[in-house]
Amino acid sequence: MKFGLKVLAIIILIPTLFIGGLSAYWWLTYIDEDIVAGSAYGFTIGSTKEEVIVDFQSLRVKYPESHIYIRYGNRAGDNLSIPAVLKSKSQIYEYDKWNILLDGKYEFFNSIDLKFESGKLVKINRHRQNFEI
Repeated sequence: MKFGLKVLAIIILIPTLFIGGLSAYWWLTYIDEDIVAGSAYGFTIGSTKEEVIVDFQSLRVKYPESHIYIRYGNRAGDNLSIPAVLKSKSQIYEYDKWNILLDGKYEFFNSIDLKFESGKLVKINRHRQNFEI
């Protein structure tokens, strides 16, 4: 009977420790923060859209698959996703909310969202999650 309890404890304990450790890692690496003053992630509050587009280039060194995602309407297909490069300027310039998807097109779990007002960057939101909510 003691042996059976030990085996049962091991069968329960090992998966519990594994799942607990994995969950702890996910929560410890989770980021969701807003920056409204200063600089963060290679961008500076108060920058013009032109300056931000130039800053994309340094971001692409670390995240070569990064795309800019723009939602421009309420319908499901009212969006565009294009590489975060200088050539993208004409396609994104008119919009005031740019979502930079760091891991590639339509990969929303690791992103930097940029919000503009009157052509100036007013808010940076960094979001990263390694799990489904």
